[in-house]
Amino acid sequence: MGWETVDCAHVGWAATEFPDGRISVGSEAGGTVVVRWGLEDQEPAGLLDGRDAVGWRAVCECDWRGPLWTRVATDGEHNPGRRRVYADPGPYSDTPDDIEDALMREWEGHLEPATHAMS
Repeated sequence: MGWETVDCAHVGWAATEFPDGRISVGSEAGGTVVVRWGLEDQEPAGLLDGRDAVGWRAVCECDWRGPLWTRVATDGEHNPGRRRVYADPGPYSDTPDDIEDALMREWEGHLEPATHAMS
């Protein structure tokens, strides 16, 4: 799921991040489609198993990146207030619904006050 402003000046999404810094841009049969952040053309840089994710962050095509919500190994470490998430993203790097909602709020926070977002 992605988000965009009414004027389409900002397009964002809940990206899954991997150990080497690649982020998700979608999924297809077999796994998560990833790109290397910051490349001009953002060409797909591979297909990864979402279960290898290190966390999630909101990103925007304007080059803004929100803080990382770190994926933790145990339920006892789960603490959304500290951006620590215990979840199995599966092979397609599914973002937990409550975390996706929080990421969308962070993305909305980087927008200028006069800009209205739509999902």
